[in-house]
Amino acid sequence: MRVSGAAATFLLLGALGCGAAAAPVAASGPVAAGAAAEQGAASGAPAPSLAAASATAPPDQPAAPVNFSHKVHAGDNQIGCGVCHAYARHSPNAGLAPASVCMGCHKFVGKDKPGVMTMAAAFAAGHPVSWTRVNRVPDHVFFSHQRHLAKGIECKSCHGDVASMTLDVKVHDLQMGFCMDCHRQKQATVDCLTCHK
Repeated sequence: MRVSGAAATFLLLGALGCGAAAAPVAASGPVAAGAAAEQGAASGAPAPSLAAASATAPPDQPAAPVNFSHKVHAGDNQIGCGVCHAYARHSPNAGLAPASVCMGCHKFVGKDKPGVMTMAAAFAAGHPVSWTRVNRVPDHVFFSHQRHLAKGIECKSCHGDVASMTLDVKVHDLQMGFCMDCHRQKQATVDCLTCHK
C-alpha cells in the first residue's frame, strides 16, 4: 500500500476540525468485492462482503460496503471534518476522502477489522471507492461550503451532529425553505442571485 508522507501527516494532524460532517462510504459495482475476497483468501480469514455490510443500513439509507462510523472517527477520535472533506474551506464543494487518506491511519490502526480489510484490499488493487452521497442540494442551486465556513457556520448546522452518528443520515431536507430560514435567522442575504446563478 502506498500513502505519501504528506497524506499521512495531513490525516494524522487532523487539521481543519469543524465538528464533523461527511458521507458514508459505499461502492458501486465491484469496487472492493473482488479484492476483498482475494485478501480474505490470502489471510485465511473470511472476506468481508458487500452484502453483509449493506445489511446494516436502514431501507431509506444508502447501502455501504464498509461500516463507516462518524462517531468513531469524528467523535471518539476527534478527526476534524477537513481531513476527509479537504476542499470545504477553499471551494464550493467539500470533497470526499480518497482511500489513500483512509489508509494513512488504517495501515497502522484497526487493520484486522473487516471494513478496514475491505478498504485496504480495494486500495491495494487500485480500485477507487464510490462514496454514496447523503446530502445534496438541487442542481440549479449554487452552494458554497467555503462561504458558509468563512462566516462561522458549523457543519452540524446543515448536517446534524455527525460526530455522534454511527451511520450518517440526512438530518435536514436541504431545500430552499431550510436555507431561507437560516439566512433570515442569521440576517444573511435572501437575494435570489445569491444561490441561483
